[in-house]
Amino acid sequence: NLLDREISNIDIGILLSYWPENNPLIVGKFLKMGKPMIVNNTGTLPSQVPNEICGKVLDNLNTKNFLNALNFIENNYETLSINARLQQTSLEDRFFSNLASSIKEIDY
Repeated sequence: NLLDREISNIDIGILLSYWPENNPLIVGKFLKMGKPMIVNNTGTLPSQVPNEICGKVLDNLNTKNFLNALNFIENNYETLSINARLQQTSLEDRFFSNLASSIKEIDY
């Protein structure tokens, strides 16, 4: 689809938000395609993108931290890309496992 084609032309995803994001779908899309992410420490972003495992989590939004994050990703791209795919697969597996358990617990 169009979104997959566009993301395939991008090296990293960046989502910097002042709002406490709650599992934005675009993060999962980037990770699933092996694209490391730069996010800030708000909402669920740090749990979706563990720091220095499949991207960088910025505690302070400033130019120096952002450039350091870009440098870190450039120097560790292959490992971060592999970890990104694994992270998203793990999150999806846990989601569907929890969903299946919840459905089994429903008493009709």
